[in-house]
Amino acid sequence: MLLSELPVFIHDLTHKSAPRSSWCNALPRCATIADMADIEIYQPVVSRDVNERSIRGVQYAINEWGDASAPLLIYLHGWGDTGSTFQFVVDQLSDDWHVVAPDWRGFGRTRCSCSSYWFPDYLADLNELLAIYSPNEPARLVGHSMGANVGALYA
Repeated sequence: MLLSELPVFIHDLTHKSAPRSSWCNALPRCATIADMADIEIYQPVVSRDVNERSIRGVQYAINEWGDASAPLLIYLHGWGDTGSTFQFVVDQLSDDWHVVAPDWRGFGRTRCSCSSYWFPDYLADLNELLAIYSPNEPARLVGHSMGANVGALYA
């Protein structure tokens, strides 16, 4: 079987009558990868920089958007995610924010030779991150899933 023949499921209610193979009858539409050639790829509105910082012996990848002199907003991603996935949120914000979203240790581009990952490490990493980006003022933290737990425990 060719890669272009592999089945890909597309939920498209406008094609209710599209032909289906016998094993995907319950789906609104069953297509192949070749059928997806016309799908648009998301283009970011706000450009992102990825900076590396050494935080507690770990080479952290820090995703940053906006002007560094603008008010700071720190996004903390969840388990199995990365900071770059906040691109969609950043694209909906006005231009007057400096958004920082680290890839936690063990995720994304952050390199760590750790044998395990513990919440106290994430809390200490966040403390160091805040010392770098907001040493003299309170910071706005927004967290999702694991990031929300780390942010709430830190607060």
